[in-house]
Amino acid sequence: TDDQKNVRDIHIGACNVQGTIPTSSQYPSFFGMTRVEIIEISPVPDLHLTGPLPNDWTSPTLRQVQLTGHKISGTIPASLYTCTSLTQIDLHSNALTGMLAEAIHQLVQLTYLSVADNNMQGQLPSKLPPKLTTLGLASNSFTGAITPVYALAELVILFLRNNRFTGVVGASLAKSIQVLDLDHNNFRSIAPELCQGSKLPALQKPNGCLQDYPGQDLQTCCLDNNE
Repeated sequence: TDDQKNVRDIHIGACNVQGTIPTSSQYPSFFGMTRVEIIEISPVPDLHLTGPLPNDWTSPTLRQVQLTGHKISGTIPASLYTCTSLTQIDLHSNALTGMLAEAIHQLVQLTYLSVADNNMQGQLPSKLPPKLTTLGLASNSFTGAITPVYALAELVILFLRNNRFTGVVGASLAKSIQVLDLDHNNFRSIAPELCQGSKLPALQKPNGCLQDYPGQDLQTCCLDNNE
């Protein structure tokens, strides 16, 4: 309907929302809303969304997607990468699989990306969204070097713990980083100067490496449990 086409924000929280996400053929108006800007569906204990995300994200005005703490499975749909007004994607604590697609670099306005605590894998795409300030990939099975991260000049939170990243981490990461968590990976070496200056070693922040972001304080540096 015309009223549905004019919906801007969708916030569903503290409600008994559960079950699989409808496909576009069932409810074309939900994800086909061309003017929606925010989609936020919060879980409640024992009630979660399940199944894959639809592949018909079409809104050119979509800015925020927050679908955390559910049991959403499958891969990130290709159509989500075409929503180039996105500034925030938060899909942490689900059951997503697959890789971050090369097309993610098209999201040039994106500042916040978290897919932490999923079942994703593979190497990072060759380019990441250039304006990222928060990158949360922890507790997945990502592999390979983190070379694309070096191009993120505005990065503040880099949260990569509990993956299978390899290679060398040099000192040329963004000077703006205030949380650096590389714990439990397979890095061959990490430049010690990364934890100097404003980036305090984890040992000077009691329990700093025992909490997942955003539980960690700023100025936390966690580099242990690598090769």
